[in-house]
Amino acid sequence: MSALEAGIAQVAVHAAVDAVYDYSISSALNIQVGSIVLVPLGKRQVKGVVLALLHSSPYTELKSIERVLGQMPDDLLQLARFMHTYYHAPLGMCLGLMLPPEAKRPRASQAQTPAGQAAHAAWALTRAQAEVVQQVLRSEGRYQTTVLHGVTGSGKTEVALDIAQAIIAGGKQALMLVPEINLTPQWLARIENRLPGLRIAVMHSRLSDGERYRAHTLAASGEADLVLGTRLAVFTPLPRLGLIFIDEEHDAAYKQGETPRYHARDLAVIRAQYRHIPLVLASATPSFESLANVQRRRYNYQSLPERVGKAVLPSIILAPSKALSPVKGIGHHLHKALVHRLEQGEQSLLFFNRRGYAPRLVCGNCQWHGQCPHCDAAMIFHRIGQRLHCHRCDHKIPLPRRCPSCATEPLLPMGSGTQQLEEQVRLGFPQARIARIDLDSTRNKDAWPQLRAQILQREVDIILGTQMVVKGHDFPALSLVGVLGADEALFGIDFRAGERLYAQLTQVAGRAGRGDIAGEVIIQTDFPQHPVYQAIVQGQGAEYVANALAERAAHGWPPESYLALIRVESLVPELARKTLHALWQSLAQLQTPTSTPTQEQEQAETAVRCYPPVPSPLAKIAKFYRWQMLISSTHRTLLHQHLRHCHEFLSAEVKRPNRFIIDVDPVDTY
Repeated sequence: MSALEAGIAQVAVHAAVDAVYDYSISSALNIQVGSIVLVPLGKRQVKGVVLALLHSSPYTELKSIERVLGQMPDDLLQLARFMHTYYHAPLGMCLGLMLPPEAKRPRASQAQTPAGQAAHAAWALTRAQAEVVQQVLRSEGRYQTTVLHGVTGSGKTEVALDIAQAIIAGGKQALMLVPEINLTPQWLARIENRLPGLRIAVMHSRLSDGERYRAHTLAASGEADLVLGTRLAVFTPLPRLGLIFIDEEHDAAYKQGETPRYHARDLAVIRAQYRHIPLVLASATPSFESLANVQRRRYNYQSLPERVGKAVLPSIILAPSKALSPVKGIGHHLHKALVHRLEQGEQSLLFFNRRGYAPRLVCGNCQWHGQCPHCDAAMIFHRIGQRLHCHRCDHKIPLPRRCPSCATEPLLPMGSGTQQLEEQVRLGFPQARIARIDLDSTRNKDAWPQLRAQILQREVDIILGTQMVVKGHDFPALSLVGVLGADEALFGIDFRAGERLYAQLTQVAGRAGRGDIAGEVIIQTDFPQHPVYQAIVQGQGAEYVANALAERAAHGWPPESYLALIRVESLVPELARKTLHALWQSLAQLQTPTSTPTQEQEQAETAVRCYPPVPSPLAKIAKFYRWQMLISSTHRTLLHQHLRHCHEFLSAEVKRPNRFIIDVDPVDTY
């Protein structure tokens, strides 16, 4: 039978190729648009999705579809097409994020529910919470995005679960996203506590293949009432989807760091539009992008300005970081507060956002400083494991006993990290029970649930943590938060540095005093008059955000404009520079009119800014030399016209092993 008689399918394959392929269809197969199929590609078999059915093909010899594996839901197929156009990523890679996992035997249970859950008050909403619930439910059955701006401890979780309960009672499914895997046990426990008997599917990257397959099957079949997961869960098939709720919507963890470089929050907006359902974006520090959409009347706004129950917002104090105390790195004021909390039997948190023992080791004789051989970055000293570790490319070497360069001196640690802080705190408070929470201490799948259970059961006195502990965790006995090393974030090169520090400090401060014990926050700083610190201390968040948005507008930065980052990475340093400069010149020609420009053309040209190429702040990572440029525009359509040109140009010029990146709406510009 000829390909024409049998029929032809246009298929996007799950591979890093920006192309679609034609395959012949056997008459025995029931193929339709959206069918998930297994097809030959070169010498291997890959999954793909049927995009269209054709009567003819320009190719005479077509390979055949081997079998049908399932059906892609219409809204996910639409979402993949949107991602392909908006993020300028191969369609097959976009669809690959939505393909069902392989069928494997799951473990006995997919829930990670730890022992020792925090006790919660009876289900009774405040008037402010009830108003939010009713406002969201009034939009049931139609699209509406609501920004829920609630101070830490204001009960955003209770609001979410009350809305979800009503949606599920109406026969619909709910999708809830959290920014970190470590937040899923707490959310799962609260859901099971508030809504016993609910059928829940958990979706994140640490699940085994069997667990992920079971969760996907429960969701796709409609059996699961609620799906809880991280950013990848935004692609979960849900035939009865009626609500999407995103916790900590401001968090950069919702942005994917590899192609396709999607933002789960933004895709949730698109999916909610497709499905005509309400979307809630919740945060104590909403992103500037979400607040700008509120100002433009695209999103609804609801606030919860007070904590629930007897809890009140903590007092916040700025203390000099150089005031000496018996514990290295901890100032006198913070040390005194730690002693008091230990005497009272209360818990304390020391927030220090730097892993390892020290940022670098240095030779006092020749100044050797442990540079990574593959990156423009120093390797971090990890005393636990006795190694130097590059956090950029993951290169590791055993700890040298003497300087590898001059062999004359032992190496000296410069600066400090959480491991060194733990060492110093143990020496200074030998009677205290201490837990360090960072990426190194929680690599094991069961480590965080066990640590969290110990904290909730009050088996820990002092918590030492990085940014992992600031995102929505609820520790009722925690009364003191000390912030160390915050000044380092004040002078970041990214235009979002101030916004991030403000959000981070607000979030970490919100861990204190969430129970019946009054909370206190001590921020160690040498710059107490900085606007970010003053906004935190004086409770003037709204004024800080307004001023920061005005400053962004004056300089033409998002959310006033739309932004994209273009990067070329090459094993040959000069090639990256030349390629990106050639692209920049071609963009300049694209903007040059062939005749006398009209006023509209002139306005369009000034609405797009193509910044000159520069070396990336980290100019070399994992042996690849990196050059980048930014393109911004006040018109999204114009920006994407330029990005299509960039994609066509770089696809022709950049060949493997070199590579290029188009990052639309980047959260990092370095």
